[in-house]
Amino acid sequence: MARATTRRTGVAVALLLFLSPLIGGCVSQDHADGAGRDDPLPVKSREEALSWAKRTTDYLAQLVGTTIRPEGARTSYRDCVGKEGEMRDDGRFVMSYAGYAPFPLEQHPEAARKVRAELEKEGFEIAGYREKVDSGRIDVIVDAYQKSSRYLMTLETMQSGDLMFRINTPCLMPPSSSGAPQP
Repeated sequence: MARATTRRTGVAVALLLFLSPLIGGCVSQDHADGAGRDDPLPVKSREEALSWAKRTTDYLAQLVGTTIRPEGARTSYRDCVGKEGEMRDDGRFVMSYAGYAPFPLEQHPEAARKVRAELEKEGFEIAGYREKVDSGRIDVIVDAYQKSSRYLMTLETMQSGDLMFRINTPCLMPPSSSGAPQP
């Protein structure tokens, strides 16, 4: 029993370490979505964002008892686009990272419950949840959103039977950009 408690405490501390850089003080609480209109964008390089996403998805995969296959991971970067379609030429970007992990299909519902519980403990709101077992077909999805950081995390059963762990970032400003706040 003490061993299980120690492991859970270690898991919670590890997740907190991974989530802290994106949770802390990047945006205000002026608007319903947690972001102030004129707040500075979070500053992070593409390399930093990718490294954080890899560590976080690796951690969540470990939490449920699997490992992300490095050769199957996918990363994409896009320019930030404002509500009215406006764009700036200052390097700001959004990133999507998806890692895929082999995992027994019959254990996907349990994995979804674990990830959901962990993300809720860390202040994420569950925006979508499905746990479907129908005629031998198993399908799960967890979409979690954190208002203060505007990060979206997803766990989903893929057609291949793998679990997909995905992170979508909000608009990020690279550190070298002239529009980025100086430390």
